[in-house]
Parts: sequence; structure tokens; C-alpha cells
Amino acid sequence: MDIIETAKKIALENAAKYGKADKGKVVGKLMGLFKERKEEVKELLPKIEEIVGKVNEMPREELKRYEKKKEKVKEERVIRLPNAKEGAVVTRFPPEPSGYLHIGHAKAASINYEGAINYSGRMVLRIDDTNPEKCKAEYEEAIKEDIEWLGIEPSSTSHTSDNMELIYERAKELINKGKAYVCKCSKEEITGNRRAGKACEHRKASKEKNMEEFEKMLSGEYGDGEALLRYVGDMESKNTTMRDPSLARIISREHYRKGSSYVVWPSYDLAVVVMDSKEGITHAIRSKEYELRGELYKSLLNDLSLPDIELIHISRLSVPGYPISKRDMRKLVEEGLVQGWDDPRLLTIRGMKRRGIVAEALRRFSLSFGLGKQENPADLSILLKENRKVLDKRSERYFMVEDGIEIAVEGDVPDIVEVQKKPDSSETRAIIVGTSVLVERSDWESLEDGEVVRLKGLGTFRVEKEAKKLSTVEEERKGLPKLQWIGEEREEVELWRVSKPLNEDGSFNKESLKKSKATVEKAALNIEEGNIIQFERKGFARLDNKERRVFIMSEGQ
Repeated sequence: MDIIETAKKIALENAAKYGKADKGKVVGKLMGLFKERKEEVKELLPKIEEIVGKVNEMPREELKRYEKKKEKVKEERVIRLPNAKEGAVVTRFPPEPSGYLHIGHAKAASINYEGAINYSGRMVLRIDDTNPEKCKAEYEEAIKEDIEWLGIEPSSTSHTSDNMELIYERAKELINKGKAYVCKCSKEEITGNRRAGKACEHRKASKEKNMEEFEKMLSGEYGDGEALLRYVGDMESKNTTMRDPSLARIISREHYRKGSSYVVWPSYDLAVVVMDSKEGITHAIRSKEYELRGELYKSLLNDLSLPDIELIHISRLSVPGYPISKRDMRKLVEEGLVQGWDDPRLLTIRGMKRRGIVAEALRRFSLSFGLGKQENPADLSILLKENRKVLDKRSERYFMVEDGIEIAVEGDVPDIVEVQKKPDSSETRAIIVGTSVLVERSDWESLEDGEVVRLKGLGTFRVEKEAKKLSTVEEERKGLPKLQWIGEEREEVELWRVSKPLNEDGSFNKESLKKSKATVEKAALNIEEGNIIQFERKGFARLDNKERRVFIMSEGQ
């Protein structure tokens, strides 16, 4: 094996991976490969240095050709769907645009998407916009942005509201088959009859009469709440969902996409069956809260002579101390207890993103639940652990001191030191040292006079407690205490630390957001707003507001 040719190969791969070849890493690898020829490697160091220099002059685009190809490993399917055929699976994620997506939606979307791509299938993003009173364009836009951020690529996007005529056709088909009728009972009467298992007088009307009444509903002859299309189920069923549920109701408010084109809007139960069938869904995966409605789903498919669909119910996601439902989160937002839907204390996708949780970690966490139905509270620490795994590989490191004490440094102290931005990277940051450094007060107070410590990237020093001084020493040994430190160029920043917004009794936790001051090396503020870095020994932090110098720590309860 030729040393020079091998050096070229290593340098090219190193530069392709990190942007720049590192001479030390190239030589180190050569020493490992040519253990019996180390003297030859040493003699060739000038030539190796020349190779590294030439490689580092190459354009980035050209270097991409030398990226080390990873062997493709066939991974076991994370989501195993029943009766799934390769290339034929179609799933859907059908959020209602009535609020912002949260951690439960992330779970559902991830499982539906993974279930589809595991079988080389498709996932449809369906905007289930059938409630003009709640649905808004801003929520739809937010849903699309959040899905894109999650790394989910739907094969197509549809709107239930674009299929109103088809839904009306299916409703009329049910009427003609004697499986639906128009009811004009009051809301209170319907609730009472369903509770008692008693049918109302409108159920006895003929098909012709019901069709006439439904046409009146469609033409606007009835106002909101005056008439309702109901399914002919079983009023004595133990499953109360089957006691003549609603199929369509009148809502005269303008729709954000359709304006006043329609006044009769389908219930979820009717719309989902029609849309699943139209879009060729093979596996309908939804939360366990809909499990009792499964009987109605299958019954409607049968009554409309539509192909059967695999119906899969998965556990709902709950996290102790965090509101998950839109209703509970909206209450906190409207009462001004949190800053908005992207408050880092909320488990909305936007809140988690702002907290510094990355999409890859959220997807992994979501998929870890699989298709199980058993409902156990989720432990947020598992998500944060996944987040650390992802961030640890790609986040730049910086120093931060929260309660600092100024300590003089004397001896053979360089004016400037180059410190690695992250492990296994040739990229560095320059730190101007100065005549003193800032260290954590607790670290300083824990040291003994005369003790030897290491300032990361700067060297080893002997502690002089009384003089508040560190003097350089030439002592290299393992196990020395390590201190992070701030040099001459420093900035004061604001830190936000978040924890559970709800106490055990459900009341709001007033201590769920704590703000404090800290000092960071100036370079930490050279990153772009929204980027996540690691403050060594402190944790990961996202630069939330560059102008106000606010960092949000991603860790917490």
C-alpha cells in the first residue's frame, strides 16, 4: 500500500466531511494504517503537509465527489402495518386547521408517514377544514410549515372542503338507502333521547321526505341548529356512538376558503369515510379516543358499498405537567399565562422548536411508541435525551459562566488561542485571552490552594487562592479538574430555563419560566438567530433573540 496515495485519499475524505482537511488527523490515521512503517511516514511529513495544503485549496463542490459512501444497511421496519403490501400502502394525516400542531400531532404524523414509506407507499396530508367557525388560513399555513419542519414529505395535500359535492352525494345515497334522516329536534332533545336510547319522530319519515328536507338544508331554508342530518344506527346500542350520530349540520358562517358557497358541513365521521375512500387510503391510523367510533366508520363504509380499510387505533399521548389539548393550551394563551402558541413551555411543535428540540429527535421519540394502544404517560426526559444525542454531534461548543469571578492569569499565557468549535472538527474559534479570565465562582471556591487545573484550550495552571491568580505550569497528567472560562471578549446574555407549566393539581406553575443573567464568550453571539449551540457543562441553548441576546436552554423538566 502506497503511503502518499493513501494520504491523498484520507485528506480528500477528511476535507469532504469537515470542509477542510486536518493534517493531524491525516497523519494520525496514516500512523494507524502503517504501524510497521512509522519512520517512513515521519520522513514524508513535508510531502503530506503539501498534499493537505493542495486539498484545502480545492473547491467545495469538487470535494463532494470524495465523500465516503456509507454502506446501506437494511433496517428493520419501525412501523409494521397489518395486511400491508409493498408499494400499495396509502396513509393519511388529517389535521383540522383550528389551532397549532402539538406533540400528539407529531406522533400521529410521524407514524403515518413512516408506515407509508416503510412499504414504499404514500402519505396524504389532508386539511380537514369542515368547521367554518374554527378553521383559519393562518392555522393551515402553520400546519404545512410544521410538517415541513418535521421532515415529513406528503405525496399530496388535499382539502376536505374541495370535496363537498361528493360528500353531499354520499349523504343522499345514505338517505336513499334508509340509513340517514333529517332531524329537527333541539340539541337538548337529541341529547336526552340518545341517553335514554329513544328514537325521535323524525326517524320515521320516508326517504322522499328526508331527501326533500335535506335539499332544504342545502338551499339555506333552515338556519343554524334548525335541522341536522343523522345516521340511522341503533338507539339501543351499548356503544353510544351508534345511537343515531350526526352526519351533517348547518353552519352559516363564511368559510376561509369557500366563502358562503356552502352552509351544510359534514361531521368528522361522514367526511373521513368519504375522503379515505376517495383517496384510496389502505390504513387509517388514528388516536384511541376514536376507537368507539370505529364501529360507525366500518358501518358507513358498508352502507356506502365502499372497500374495507384497515382501521388502526393508537394510544393518545399525554405528558405529565404539560397541557396537550388545544382547549387547555388556548386557555393559557388567552389568559396571558404564556407568551403565545410558540411559548417554549408548550408542547406545540412551534414551542418545542423554539425550546431547541430538533425535528429528528421529535420524530424518533414519536416513532418509539409504535402502534401500541396502551396509554401510559410519556416521559419528556426521553425526548430530551434523544435531542441531546442529535445535537451532540452537530452543535458548536462555547463557554458560559453564570456566577463569575475574575481571576488573573500569569506566566506563559498566549494572547490568542484556537479552540475547536466541536469535537472531530477542524474548524476552530479564536479566543483573545487577556490578563485575566472569568470562571465560575463555585468552581473557584471548590479548588485548593496550589492545586493544578486545566483551562480548556488554554493550558494547565496552578491555583493561588489568596492572590486570586492562576499561574501556568508544565504538568500534563490525566484527571486534572477542567474549568470553562471567558477571555477578554465577552457579552452578557439572558438565559431562559423552562419547566412544566402545570402543577400536579392542574394549576398554572408560576415558576415554569426562569430568567437569569450569564456571561458568554463574544463568539457565541456570532451565530444566526435560531441556531442551537452547547454551552460546555451547562447544556444546549438556542439563540432566541439576537438583538436582546436571549438564549433558551433546551433542558428542563
